[in-house]
Amino acid sequence: LEGRKLMRWYFPSKYNMQDFRVDEYFEMQAERFEEREIHHSVPAFQALLSEAMQHREELRSFFRQVDEATFFASPSLQDLYGAFRFVDPDHALPFEVPDQIFRQHTPLVGEEPPFRLATVDRELCMLWRELRKDLDADARLALDARLSRLNTIAEVREVLMDLAGELGVVPPLGGVV
Repeated sequence: LEGRKLMRWYFPSKYNMQDFRVDEYFEMQAERFEEREIHHSVPAFQALLSEAMQHREELRSFFRQVDEATFFASPSLQDLYGAFRFVDPDHALPFEVPDQIFRQHTPLVGEEPPFRLATVDRELCMLWRELRKDLDADARLALDARLSRLNTIAEVREVLMDLAGELGVVPPLGGVV
């Protein structure tokens, strides 16, 4: 493990620790993988997305009325449009927005994002809300992160139903006749 050539490749040598014990190595790994405190911006961002989701229809009608000059002159409107598009795939604006301001993407990655559940599957959205009530803050953030990585409604349904079974939450049947 001596020498500059090997220092670039082997983990402890990379940090110029030529002589180490196995317990020191495990201590380094434990520190590396220990859970870190959630950054204060994550709950604020989640609250912003929740607000945007709740007021989607109002935002859509607002953006349909915004003229091009006003939109391009206001960074706040551009940021609000970004938050709106994060939870809703509708373009809403009557004009095209250049990629420098907003790059077109599918909301929350994938073709069927979880935040579009309210328009696609009301019962699944209600189940998601019920499950969130039974989870602590860290578990809610973990669940939302996990759901955001899924690509289809079927995958979201499977994850939520499995979690409902684990927690003993009865799926809401409000829309079933």
